[in-house]
Amino acid sequence: MKKTLAILVAAVLASLPLPAQSKPLQGIDALLSAAAEQTLKVLPAGRSRTLAVSWFTFEGEKAGVSDLLINGLSTAIANRAKGKVAVVSRQVIDRILEEAAFQMSDLVDPKSQVRIGRQLGADVILTGSLTPLADYYKLTSQLVEVESGVVLGGFSLDFRLEKDLEKKLVSQDSTVIRLEKKPVAAGGVATTTTIVEDFGGGRTESQLKHAESFDGPAIVSAAGTVDVDEKGGPDGSPCARFAFTAKLSSDELAGKLEGSWLAFTASIRPNAPPRQAAGLSLSIRPEGFSRAQLTLVQTRPGGEQYFSLPLSLNEGEWQDLKLPFALFAPGEKGFRLDPAQPVRIALDIPFIENWQDMHFPGGRTASASALVDTVGFYTPKSADPAALLESFDDEIARVAVERSLYNVRAYRDYASDPEQGVERKTPGMRAARTRLVRTPGGPAGSFASVTAHLEPESAFAALGDKAPTITLIVTVRTAKSWKGFSALTFFARSNLLSRGSLEYGDNENELSFSAGELGLSGVWSRVRIPFDEFTSEETTLAGAGRWTAAPVLTFYFDVPAEALRQAARRGQVDFSVDLDNFVLE
Repeated sequence: MKKTLAILVAAVLASLPLPAQSKPLQGIDALLSAAAEQTLKVLPAGRSRTLAVSWFTFEGEKAGVSDLLINGLSTAIANRAKGKVAVVSRQVIDRILEEAAFQMSDLVDPKSQVRIGRQLGADVILTGSLTPLADYYKLTSQLVEVESGVVLGGFSLDFRLEKDLEKKLVSQDSTVIRLEKKPVAAGGVATTTTIVEDFGGGRTESQLKHAESFDGPAIVSAAGTVDVDEKGGPDGSPCARFAFTAKLSSDELAGKLEGSWLAFTASIRPNAPPRQAAGLSLSIRPEGFSRAQLTLVQTRPGGEQYFSLPLSLNEGEWQDLKLPFALFAPGEKGFRLDPAQPVRIALDIPFIENWQDMHFPGGRTASASALVDTVGFYTPKSADPAALLESFDDEIARVAVERSLYNVRAYRDYASDPEQGVERKTPGMRAARTRLVRTPGGPAGSFASVTAHLEPESAFAALGDKAPTITLIVTVRTAKSWKGFSALTFFARSNLLSRGSLEYGDNENELSFSAGELGLSGVWSRVRIPFDEFTSEETTLAGAGRWTAAPVLTFYFDVPAEALRQAARRGQVDFSVDLDNFVLE
């Protein structure tokens, strides 16, 4: 079947006009550059396109350099597109394939590729094959229109590979291949990134440290290790692995955490300073936790200066983060990051916050690991519009979106103590998780989807009206002053939740304003809130007269009690809150 398909594809491509080529291209960089230019030439003019680069085959199987071609072509095409085409990111492609569980036979089947393209929100798929010739190879590519399945055109390029890549041509294992010595400059849709640490060769040019700090009766001891994991990184590449364990004094900590605390810290000190960069870039995979705090530390005369940012991460998933320095709050008012000085990057994993989010499932041992790779600094290729807070359309995280489920592990029982309540274990809640994904197909491009998974048991439903209210809390930390504007707008929807509330926080000036109740439905709705509708007891946001450079928006969404009772009978409930296009007016 594979040979028949290959012959059919070759016959179709043979009928297409191909560019003349006098001699084979030398090396992977030349191939990526030429293939990107030919792709843009083949795309029909007249309207913008969304393109996804799909898998390349070698003798009917996935080529060992297919991952390199996908990543390299995606970046090269995006850098040359100039508005002609938008490129679906590799992260989105991997997520769709993982959720759909496609097999290799699906990836090389044209009908399946069209189906994958629809799920990706793409209207054009770029794919192809590699063929060995005398002393070089031929890349044969085609562009398929997703809606119709029609081949829009194609091209072929003769090339030679570097020897180390040629050896991996037939490999089925994903690899990350560094083509230049450090620091590595990498292009993106919206940024250029200088990677100052990639742990290549299983070694590091940065200082790696770990630390554990704890106090109180709930924690007996804590320890950690740090090493370079030869195959733990994305695509089987080397990365840093920070591993932590702690011994607890009890199997059940609800009501026993007063006066106790525990934090694990992973620390990386690259030798290169940020210079003119706009933000931090790194890849991270959390194992056993999702809540963290990222801190940049600089040593100055008079002591250390700290710049911190709380994070919510997807447990067990690699995430590529590009975080503006403006999102990091200084430890003291007036602190500024010195671009000429190196920074130490500290990742703190707080025990109690993660325990409350139902990590560290039980017993008297708690453990977590943080895997870190490709540490560097990024610079945007163009300035944002003044009114834009976040569009979720590229790799920059202009806002930091945190999320948590309140009352899933323990809750406050106010029946016995009306003033402060008593912390008790939430009965019958087997599991609770949240994730944040960027997804194409929103009202203004890609959007942020906060998904939640709850597994309440019959013991939870048996509480009836005494059951604690489960609340999804979504915090959006921004990095732009709202001074000079008069309203906030964004899109929102939910497949389960029908109402919520929103607060504006100004931590710098110790101000807080409530926007009242928000209505949600299963269809996208534009929310517009004038500043005079953000109110406090004394005034409105419009009349406050003081503006912070880092406003914080906090959404509160109560999960309907009836949905939880039904979930207790079915075993689980899944829901989402989708947000898009935060813009000031």
